[in-house]
Amino acid sequence: MKLTHVKGQAPTPMHAQSLSETTETSSDSASASPKRARYKTLASGQQGVHWCRGQAHTPMHIGVSCRRQVGFSIIELILVIALTFTLGLLIFPISISLLRSQTLEETTELLAGVLRRAELQAMYEKHDSAFGVKVLEGSYVLFEGGSYADRNADEDEVFSLASSVALGGLDEVVFLKRTGTPDTDGLITLGLGNQQNVIDVNYAGTITY
Repeated sequence: MKLTHVKGQAPTPMHAQSLSETTETSSDSASASPKRARYKTLASGQQGVHWCRGQAHTPMHIGVSCRRQVGFSIIELILVIALTFTLGLLIFPISISLLRSQTLEETTELLAGVLRRAELQAMYEKHDSAFGVKVLEGSYVLFEGGSYADRNADEDEVFSLASSVALGGLDEVVFLKRTGTPDTDGLITLGLGNQQNVIDVNYAGTITY
C-alpha cells in the first residue's frame, strides 16, 4: 500500500486511505460542478429571459408572474363597459336614422314606379281602359278603370306599405286612356320619423320625387 505524507504527521495506511477518499470525493464534486452550474444557470433564466408586460421574467417565475398579471382589474372592466355604453349611445341614433332613410327611399321609389306603370298602361290603352293608383291604410293599389270605385277588381295589384311610413296628400290618381294625363295634380307625401319625401304628380304627366 502506498503511503502518503501528511504535513505534521507521519504517513500511515489509515491516513492514506482517508486522504484517498477525500481526493476521490473532491474529484467527484469537481466533475459534478459543471452540471450543477449549468442547471443553476438554466434555472436562473440566464439561458432565456421572457418578457411579460414589459418586465423580464425567468423561466422559473414566468408562469407565476404572468398568471398574476393576466386579465382585467375591476377598474379596467368598468372603463371598458362605460366606453362600450357611450359608443352605443352615439351609434344607435345614427343607425336608426340610416335605417329610416333607407326604408323611406325604397318606399318612395316603389310608389313612384307604380304611378309610372299606371300612366304607361293608360297611354298604351291596355284593355282599352284608364289606370290609376289608390292609397289605402297600410297599402296602395294599382287598378284598372276610371276610378277606384268603378274599377275592375280582378286586375288589382296591391302593394304593402311599411307600417312605419305615413302617406298624405293625394290618395287617388287616375291616368286617362291614350294621353296618360292625370285627372288631378298634387303631392303625395311620405313620412317616417322626422324625415319626409314628396312625390309630385302634375298635369303634364311628370312624376318626380
